[in-house]
Amino acid sequence: MDTENNNRDFIPEQETIAESSSFVAEVIEEQKPKSKKILPIIIAVVLLVVAGAVAAVVTGAFQKPSDKVLAAIGNTFKPDQVTEKFSAINEITADGKYTMDVKTSVPGGLIGNVDADLSYVQDSSTALQSLKGNIKVLGKTFNVHEYLDDKNLTLSMPELLGEKAISYNYVDKKTGYLVSAVGQKDLDVADAYIQYMHSVIGMDQAKLRKDILNVIHKDVSDLNFEKIAAKEFTLGSGKIDCEGYSVVIDSKFADKFFKDIKAVYGDENFKAYLNSVNSMSALTGANAEMTSEEDIENAIKEMEPVTVNFYINKKVLAAVEFKGQNEEIFSVEFAGEQVPWYDTKFVYDGSTSSLNVKIDGSKETFTFSSDGADLFNITYDVKSGDFSINNDYTEVKGSLKEESGKYIFKVEYQGISLEIAVKSGGTVEKIDAKSIDIGNASEQEINDLSDHVGRVLMGSAGAY
Repeated sequence: MDTENNNRDFIPEQETIAESSSFVAEVIEEQKPKSKKILPIIIAVVLLVVAGAVAAVVTGAFQKPSDKVLAAIGNTFKPDQVTEKFSAINEITADGKYTMDVKTSVPGGLIGNVDADLSYVQDSSTALQSLKGNIKVLGKTFNVHEYLDDKNLTLSMPELLGEKAISYNYVDKKTGYLVSAVGQKDLDVADAYIQYMHSVIGMDQAKLRKDILNVIHKDVSDLNFEKIAAKEFTLGSGKIDCEGYSVVIDSKFADKFFKDIKAVYGDENFKAYLNSVNSMSALTGANAEMTSEEDIENAIKEMEPVTVNFYINKKVLAAVEFKGQNEEIFSVEFAGEQVPWYDTKFVYDGSTSSLNVKIDGSKETFTFSSDGADLFNITYDVKSGDFSINNDYTEVKGSLKEESGKYIFKVEYQGISLEIAVKSGGTVEKIDAKSIDIGNASEQEINDLSDHVGRVLMGSAGAY
């Protein structure tokens, strides 16, 4: 159905408006002495015109196509009761100052059970982070305290390392035995990764998310959307014609969007991110195609235009189609009746994948399928907080509950247990012990430390 045609009933025709104006003028001229009687008529006509204009705005008659598309995207992906529960955890971490308590137990193996009870605290206002607790392994308890600031990563484990902690300067150049023992390349990998970790800690996640959304809205609004022919889709129990809007995403837009996103992160943070990607690629042996800003910019320049078609029904997305130069189409369809994304279908190169959501009381089941065959499903009970993940071979059970101002996530699988409790606030704890600068330590110092650690571990293994 054509939305614009539907809105015509709310907009007076020009001729009707002219005739009404002429009529009002004649009445005023002929009945000046009766102005008190004429006033209600004038007000009524004005109100009719205003009402028509308001109705047109409300129904989207005067909206830019980009605004209609963005509004439809927002209406399509509104959270439900399950996603709201999980997003609440994200709100806590996005605040920038939070505590994450972790308890885990891993049974069996050559070293027996491994149990850990750790507390992670992060404060974005100071860009500081600490981890404190204990790990039980080989029948012995090792107290752990890690601390990260803008220059050093410091670790204290008295039972393993002795009275002195070890610190690693991830910013300055290293000159100690570690350079020749490990290699400068691997140290560069470690430095880049830790630098990125620190840059993320210092980011205001709530502000970052808001700024990114603003960039998306601004850049998309500047695109040239064109109205295209309506197209029929199956929505819920029937088929319906959906209004279409088309836009071309080209290298010019991609370049502007890349620069705007980079500006949101800041040059240093973005550089740290790229360095971490390169470092992890080098560490894993992967071949990263984009290793620098220049590489990304060149890839954008060589990018072929992509046509994106949006189809909308009742201010909600019905489908999105992506068409390249070779006319291949990747499409996503939203056919859920209660919530649009409850019935989502992905189609590419003759293959179809889907997400279907069914509600049974307080339970929601998310089923992921490919070409008609179920891959796995996730069931979550909003009331009890229990969830399960199932496929043809295995089942994982757990829970996500809110208790006393914190969210507690638990999972059990084949004897392995994990519990994570997230709450707002917390205090980052520094390490007061003297430390060995491992990056600049001599060969003798490193050998002495290595021998000490070896004796402790062998003693623990013997005792065990």
